[in-house]
Amino acid sequence: MSVRTPVAGPPFEETPRLRNYDRLKPGRSQSQLDVIASQRFRLQRAMIELTAREGFEAVTVRKLTKAASVSSRAFYLRFSGVDDCLLSAYAETMAGVANRIRATRTVELEPADQVDLALRALLDRLLINRDVARFALIEVYAGGPAALAAIAAEERRIESALRGCLDRRSRRIPKAIAAALVAASLRCARVQLIDASPSERARTIDLLIEWARDLVEDREDLGVPAVAIEAGSATADAWGDERPTSGERDDEDLLLAAVLRLALPHGFHGLTSSKVSSAAGLPTARFRRHFADLADGYLAAISRTCRSFFIELTAGEGSPTTAQASIRAALRKASRRATSDPAAARLTFRQVVDAGVAGLTCREALISELALACSATTPPGVRLRPIRAEASIAALWATLAMSAA
Repeated sequence: MSVRTPVAGPPFEETPRLRNYDRLKPGRSQSQLDVIASQRFRLQRAMIELTAREGFEAVTVRKLTKAASVSSRAFYLRFSGVDDCLLSAYAETMAGVANRIRATRTVELEPADQVDLALRALLDRLLINRDVARFALIEVYAGGPAALAAIAAEERRIESALRGCLDRRSRRIPKAIAAALVAASLRCARVQLIDASPSERARTIDLLIEWARDLVEDREDLGVPAVAIEAGSATADAWGDERPTSGERDDEDLLLAAVLRLALPHGFHGLTSSKVSSAAGLPTARFRRHFADLADGYLAAISRTCRSFFIELTAGEGSPTTAQASIRAALRKASRRATSDPAAARLTFRQVVDAGVAGLTCREALISELALACSATTPPGVRLRPIRAEASIAALWATLAMSAA
């Protein structure tokens, strides 16, 4: 996810009336509403460009106003602060994505053909340039709890738009299928498409669409057991069935266990290094010796928990003869284990991104790791395209996150 030189282009849908939005300034001949809209647009565009290039933490009101050529007074008349501008720019961007999806609806098309059009529209809109892609898919996660709530809300909006396209009188698309399609598409765009060449991008999208068509036409499933995750109390066992005795644990194990124990009820934002160290019975300096910061320790604990859920991924259970059957069997094993511990599943599949961009990076790395493990379950001589395994894991992850809400 390294920053590359962005390609020029509009950050989101330009307001049709504002053809000269770069130059529209207050004046007797200008409509006040047009000036306000122009200033908002320029500030939102500046937010996208600065966040994509420098990261959200580096964005200030002064940088925004300079890039947008507006005064600080005008900024505070339009937004309450930098966070408000971030959320506004993100909402505008994702509203444009949802509108593009809705515009693809054609009642004569079958759902598989419709999902082809809709997902291509989603990806084309998000990948309009690298600034937009990096902002909407990666850097917005640095905006804290309010941004994470906005991300969840906007993804639900896109899922709703997709269901509106795919639903027919004879068949309604389940929410879980729409969530899986959106999650796999966003994950593919984030990890594989932002910096891809045009030819690589086209091939990857074609493979993703092939998987999506199979899912919509019931040739593929999510690998989730019938029993959904239900809220309840449970203790996450990040070490599998045989927890080491206290004499066998080293300091890192004690700290990770403490992180998990404290994070289950309170989440990431309720943690401090001193609380974790105290719960582990160790001095705070010992925490700093093992982990770069609090997010590093939190994500290490989640990674260990995630791997415990998927520990049986490669265990033998029959001998599937096709790649699809092999993936399906592997995902069912993993999801059955995850549903056994709802509190830890919620922490792993939903709250991993509470750590911001670092949490997002951790989630995507785990999906890649699990996809490789899933691919290893295929029968000898059967070749599995990596994109199918990654899309399947991303879809399962989204489904478990939704169930664990």
